[in-house]
Amino acid sequence: MQRWTLAYNAKRLEEVTSLYSNEAIVLRPSTLPVRGRAGVREHLSGAIQSGLGEMQLDCTDIGVLGEIACLSGRNRMLMPVAAANRQERTGKFFVVARREGADWKILADVWCMDLPPTPAPRPHRKVSGLDT
Repeated sequence: MQRWTLAYNAKRLEEVTSLYSNEAIVLRPSTLPVRGRAGVREHLSGAIQSGLGEMQLDCTDIGVLGEIACLSGRNRMLMPVAAANRQERTGKFFVVARREGADWKILADVWCMDLPPTPAPRPHRKVSGLDT
């Protein structure tokens, strides 16, 4: 995941895309599934162009069974919320990788985002003569 993060944050699209299998599927909140390396490239290009960046992936669990590996952890990023305005968001990720020759390639890449923080309720102010 470190190679993915470094390449993505440096906006090296071809390098990030090369980490995915030709049969990859990417699942992100509020979007349709993306399939295949070409689809992944298009999706990641759009994410970079939209301003999604300063990605951090903290892998907390790794399991390997033969030619398949599962990785999960927490993610943190700056997500565009309006023109020229980004907000820090956090969530979780789950990745399935498969050994293809000498390399590990991402077969499935799933993110689940935490709900944005809700603003604190504004205190009720009493205005003399108006409150009953």
